[in-house]
Amino acid sequence: MWQLRFLVSIQNQFNLLLMGILLAMGLLAFIMMFIFPPGSILMVFLGVMTLALSLVAKILLRCAILLLCKILKVEVPTSECQH
Repeated sequence: MWQLRFLVSIQNQFNLLLMGILLAMGLLAFIMMFIFPPGSILMVFLGVMTLALSLVAKILLRCAILLLCKILKVEVPTSECQH
């Protein structure tokens, strides 16, 4: 049951988690601009790929929650972000 609560809390805070990751990547890219400029360009493209992969991760997270609810035979929790 704690796994379900953990996944739901990740789903509810997914946007903040993603923003934190992207900000950290941006800060690293800024630092790399002075140390290794091609690495900075690579970090920008990696950030764009992270945005694309986050869409897939969000879908997989929702599927994992639905599967776990089915296994545990509990009602699917509604997200605070959904209307």
